[in-house]
Amino acid sequence: MDPVLRQIWHLCGPDTVIGVDDVGRPETPSVGPWLDGLVKAGAVEIVFNSDETAPNTFIRFLKKTGDYPAPKGIAARLRSAGFQTVAGAVHAAPCRHIES
Repeated sequence: MDPVLRQIWHLCGPDTVIGVDDVGRPETPSVGPWLDGLVKAGAVEIVFNSDETAPNTFIRFLKKTGDYPAPKGIAARLRSAGFQTVAGAVHAAPCRHIES
């Protein structure tokens, strides 16, 4: 979910509502901590937690409240700086991203 949200982040405004599913679902244990990290970083606020209305529905609705946190790990930081990574190797040639 992180790569998708990171890709569309610039399109989201303060009134955009973003739905994230599988939060707290046992089969997807990494979604909850990832979302908690975004809240802790001040990037989003949870405006509706479906589990408070209907248990075990695992959906959170968010609003953007700040900047998206920088990627973690050396490979992620290099990619965000415009370097390509291939199978753990780093290539020095910067890549270009063309926005549509």
